[in-house]
Amino acid sequence: MAAALNQAAIDFLESLNGILSLTVPQVNCLISDGYTEATTLVNWTYKEIRDWCTAKSKIAVNRGGAIFGDRIAKCLLGMAWWVNDLTLRGLEVDITSFDDEMLTDSIDEAKLEYEEGKVESALAKPDKFSHDKWSIWEEAIYNYFTSLKNSRGVPLAYVIRLDDDAVQVDREAQIIYHASHTGAMFVRDTKKILGILKELTAGTDAET
Repeated sequence: MAAALNQAAIDFLESLNGILSLTVPQVNCLISDGYTEATTLVNWTYKEIRDWCTAKSKIAVNRGGAIFGDRIAKCLLGMAWWVNDLTLRGLEVDITSFDDEMLTDSIDEAKLEYEEGKVESALAKPDKFSHDKWSIWEEAIYNYFTSLKNSRGVPLAYVIRLDDDAVQVDREAQIIYHASHTGAMFVRDTKKILGILKELTAGTDAET
């Protein structure tokens, strides 16, 4: 079987077996559902993984199921978070570098991000545009959109980011500057930002 797999798939399987300690039935569940390489975990959310593990645990092994206990579910959540994090930041996903320490940290990060996502964390919406306080208002708007995130966890500030050729070292900045300005998500986020900007500039010098 290994001979028919590409290197990315082989490395993924080795991580599932060696780092996550998945059993053969558990690995087969992932493979049969199309999770054949690390990058196939992109956009697999916390709740989706939990629900998937629960559903697969209810299916008999001879029918393609497997028991996914709490620890294994957390391991999958951690690996998926790690893959998504690198992808959002525009960094290479090298599953061979994923080790026990990264797994432990990623499990914590996945849980924290999920919990934070359930809490309203956006900053207060700025006041309406004021010509006299233009620079302050502009900064407040950008900070506000940075605090708002879309369903993929990307700050909406990416829609109105300024051109910047400097290397981004901050995680949030990396995500903002790597986010694509094409596709359905961008179109949807653009409409949301435009709606807010219209609201905050209506009846002011900046309305046009």
